[in-house]
Amino acid sequence: MEEILYGWWETFEHYCVPGSSPVATSSDLMRIEEHARTESKYPRKQKVIGRRTGNDWRIAYVIRSGGLHEQNAQQAALYDKARQGGSRGNLAEIPPQSETVINTLNLDQTSMEVFDSRGALIVTWNPDQWDWGADYYDAIERTAMGESVPDSWSTGGRKSGVDPEDRVFLLRQGAHGRGIVACGSVTSEVYEDDHWDGSSRSANYVRIEWSTVLAIEDMLPTADLEAAMPKQHWSPRGGGIILTAAATLELEELWSQHCDSLDVECEGRPGRGAIHGRELDPVLRKKIEDAAQDRLMEHYRSRGWKITDTRIGNPFDATAEKDGKILFLEAKGTQTLGAAVLVTQREVEHARVHADSSIMGIWSGIEFNDDGDVDQSSGKFRIIPFDPKSGELTPVTLKWCPSN
Repeated sequence: MEEILYGWWETFEHYCVPGSSPVATSSDLMRIEEHARTESKYPRKQKVIGRRTGNDWRIAYVIRSGGLHEQNAQQAALYDKARQGGSRGNLAEIPPQSETVINTLNLDQTSMEVFDSRGALIVTWNPDQWDWGADYYDAIERTAMGESVPDSWSTGGRKSGVDPEDRVFLLRQGAHGRGIVACGSVTSEVYEDDHWDGSSRSANYVRIEWSTVLAIEDMLPTADLEAAMPKQHWSPRGGGIILTAAATLELEELWSQHCDSLDVECEGRPGRGAIHGRELDPVLRKKIEDAAQDRLMEHYRSRGWKITDTRIGNPFDATAEKDGKILFLEAKGTQTLGAAVLVTQREVEHARVHADSSIMGIWSGIEFNDDGDVDQSSGKFRIIPFDPKSGELTPVTLKWCPSN
């Protein structure tokens, strides 16, 4: 039985261009819908979802603000005919070729971990409207000592969609410094109580346990968030925003790196000097890299592949050969969630030329045991195609801290 495949287009105009490429494809309709809602360049326009039929597509669904709707059969036939070169009717002008002839993202080849994770909650704090007072400085001190600080916080207009154990970040607003100053976990569902401004109104809240609270001068600035995650709106009018699962992992990565740069202990992330250490420590870094490569090579060796270690002087760590086929293996290890990994220019250039035979093994969440060795049972290990076109490459600048 032929597998069902779905794809989505930005608008009807995009879909009706003969031979136009979908933005992304997947065998999972819900994954396609989520990706279209979060990644569209035209969030206010209706998105088209097609179903693969033979060598072409047929309209199946339309995404409107109210949800996912099956396309009327009569209208679908007209759009499908336009896609085959027929009349475009009342459609607007044809979109530019740069938006219709594109590299389609195969969501089925991306990590399931991204889509299976729950999205984080963003709550906001504007000191110009409410003073946290001495409790703020107390929370900074207590979380720095490893304590969790119980609290409650407004979710704005959000009345549902939040569960205990969801991740939460506090985004500071106002005219005197903007950025993320705290993170923690939700410990309740949304509930209603008296408004925080002291008026006769009510407001929505969740209970929270803060695991890290930073001083204003140490916060993760909004400018950095906007540069790293430009598709996310970082100046909301209120709290209660839930990030997509993919955006949550991206934010976790930024937050973890930011805390590392401050030598601050984030939840589950010890600071410098502890045995679990920062992965920028050269000794631990080497252990992590070697462990990730050994695990990737063993995966293929145990399946009958001939393995050659090529990590010295080559833009790939090893080769695997079997039945006349050769694979280029690249291994990455990290103590973070692994939503992003660092790659060199040579690695990217080689993978672009050998996209069909380049493999990436990512071991994330690595921990060390009491002897200072990598805990083989820690974290998650996944093997994915290393095709730079299917992901997002972000230039990373060097950070220089001059001495006093």
